[in-house]
Amino acid sequence: VAEMASVLQRASRHPLLIAAAAERGAASSITDATGLPPFAALGALRDEDVIRRAARLTARELRAAGVNWALAPCADLAIEPDNPFLGTRALHHDPQKVAEWIVAWIDSCQAEAVLATAMQLPGEGRALQDPALRPVVVDASGALLWGSDLVPFRAAVDAGVATVLVSAVSYPRLDATGAEAACSRVVLREMMRDELQFEGLLVAPPPALAALQRHGGEAAASVAMLAAGCDLVLAPHDLVGVHAALERAI
Repeated sequence: VAEMASVLQRASRHPLLIAAAAERGAASSITDATGLPPFAALGALRDEDVIRRAARLTARELRAAGVNWALAPCADLAIEPDNPFLGTRALHHDPQKVAEWIVAWIDSCQAEAVLATAMQLPGEGRALQDPALRPVVVDASGALLWGSDLVPFRAAVDAGVATVLVSAVSYPRLDATGAEAACSRVVLREMMRDELQFEGLLVAPPPALAALQRHGGEAAASVAMLAAGCDLVLAPHDLVGVHAALERAI
């Protein structure tokens, strides 16, 4: 991985962001890195120092491999018991505790020169199905989402998180059009840019997710997410087709 990252950086005219999944440490993506327990296990210890140590170890191992962007931490709440989709990825059900621990993870990771990512805006703790497999709607009120699910994301923004990964789930009480969060100008522009004053990168989920296919495929979904306010599209399968569609859209 380190050799590949070095070759890519040398070949590029611009410094590259190289991302890796990191919710269970660098071992989430890199063979022989240190595997860590899931976030639910870390949260069960109720020890902020453990969270910080996990983030530091993750960031140092990623950086040693040439990776400068961690796709972590998960800022979702463990709201629904035995959620088959979220599983053990959420730290806790209490918004304030999750906010505190998320900030600790972000601070410790970014202090090691690796960008952190708060995932998945505005929170998928109420989603009982996987948007990778089918369209998903969360019908919670805007007031409930602001007072609960969004608390960790607001804390992450205040803490200076570099990137936020946006959900492909729809939240019709936040955006009456029914657009997925990653395609919602209300979520991306009005809420994140205007109200929360977030100045980092808003990252779109992979455009091949089933929840986004109403747009007509990866290329159209990518255009829709960037037009709505995302800055980057994560991991398209059809890179050539997506690139061509973005050039046409521009």
